Amino acid sequence: MSARLLLSMIAGLALSGAAFAENRALVIGIDHYPGVQNGQKDLSSPDRDADNFAGMLVDTLHFKPTQIKRLTDAEASRAGIMGAFQDWLIDGTAAGDRVVFYYAGHGAQVAVPDAKAGVRLTSAIVAADANVDVNAVTNGEGLITGPEVHGLLDKLSGRQVMVVADSCFSGSFTRDLDAMLHVPAGIRSITPFGALNLATQDVTDDIISESRTETRSIDVLAASEAPKPVDPTTPDANVAVWTANTLAQVAFETPQGGVFTTAFVDGLRDHKAAAPGLPGDAVTASSLLDYVRQSSKAFCAAHAHQCTQLTPELLATPDYQAQVLAAGSVAPAPSPDQPAAALATLTNGVYAHTNDFALSAKILPKASLRLNGTIGFSVSSAETGDLIVFDLGADGDVTQLFPNQYDSRPANQRQIIGGRPLQIPDERSGFDLTATTPGKGYIVAIVAEPGTDLGALAAGEGFNPVANATRAIVLTAANLQQPVLSPDPKVPNRARRWAYAIVPYEVSP
Repeated sequence: MSARLLLSMIAGLALSGAAFAENRALVIGIDHYPGVQNGQKDLSSPDRDADNFAGMLVDTLHFKPTQIKRLTDAEASRAGIMGAFQDWLIDGTAAGDRVVFYYAGHGAQVAVPDAKAGVRLTSAIVAADANVDVNAVTNGEGLITGPEVHGLLDKLSGRQVMVVADSCFSGSFTRDLDAMLHVPAGIRSITPFGALNLATQDVTDDIISESRTETRSIDVLAASEAPKPVDPTTPDANVAVWTANTLAQVAFETPQGGVFTTAFVDGLRDHKAAAPGLPGDAVTASSLLDYVRQSSKAFCAAHAHQCTQLTPELLATPDYQAQVLAAGSVAPAPSPDQPAAALATLTNGVYAHTNDFALSAKILPKASLRLNGTIGFSVSSAETGDLIVFDLGADGDVTQLFPNQYDSRPANQRQIIGGRPLQIPDERSGFDLTATTPGKGYIVAIVAEPGTDLGALAAGEGFNPVANATRAIVLTAANLQQPVLSPDPKVPNRARRWAYAIVPYEVSP
């Protein structure tokens, strides 16, 4: 499994696009909602977003115009969307085909009866013919609920499916009626402060917690799997879901286009999301996620009066993080006799990330080493956090160097302190490191906010190579990219803070 993942990613760097038996895309943009009452109504740019996204499918992802069906405004009725999904995407494709479903428009959160909890929340697409009174305690008509979309996606088994949603399906619950009357412009939700079919007085702490931590966009993952989207055994392993925001956030638009769609399209089409350290301006899923998050962060910084946190999210299996979505110019990939370079390519692809704080690492005594000579490293971080350091050896082995069982300092003192360089080994280490394999290798250092799961790279006893190394690298990257979700409405949901550095070295015989 790990070898396959590494080889498939490297092969993707040399190709302009994968060959699929059939490509099919359903692209929806809805500006006008004549039946929505007492809430956000018309939007300014989903139709424009649909044009831009469809153009990117042709220019960058190598779809033919005849493989794309577009529905806008009145065409995108509930019946129109459901029918096109069945006829165009499901009936028109087979296992091995590539399928894209794009939606730009209003989303909603809906309260539905539940036998155990009494009430649970689900998400919904708001079709153009929706007849909804936001203030009424009723679902209304013309909604396509998350479970319905999930049922459609289940019928795409065996296809490679990408769902892209520039809408918000959850929001920040509030019991403050005054706040509900002041909805900022440019939000793609008819329920930014609550849920349909739920009176304000019936909003409980449990419902608020659920809306902030469990009600995933479009419910593409089953409820029991939603808190663990990095689980590679999920039955939705063929589905990658991109959303404009994480839970308890809203999606924003400008007259020029949705903030998320604009970044998504630019990142792929213009290779603005190219991963540093990869040949050919390749855009991986990880580097695209970082780009759309940085673009959303910049939007919020410029519109602080209406936006506090905006965190686009990717729900997919870890292998997807390494996929090259846009290869750009053809460039040579590392040769099979350079295993460390191949591992570095994988690492740069899945850890593609704009560091949230300054982090640097250096090889000691220098990056040019002699065989059997002593080696060490120094790491400096601007912020305090959990530190992990691993070696991509010239022989292709991945070895965790820190933390390790030989380090004599207490486990609770193995964090790196912001502003204090950490040298390994030092007088407290209880071990030496020796350069034992000639050739080129890399040291990788990651510092993440406390509480981040970095355990996938644990090497076990001693300095033995990590089992299933590429899998461990990808799993750790997936954990780092997961948002931090809080059940407390006073604590915003947000992206995790972390940084990484990769440093080359060479050992001479």
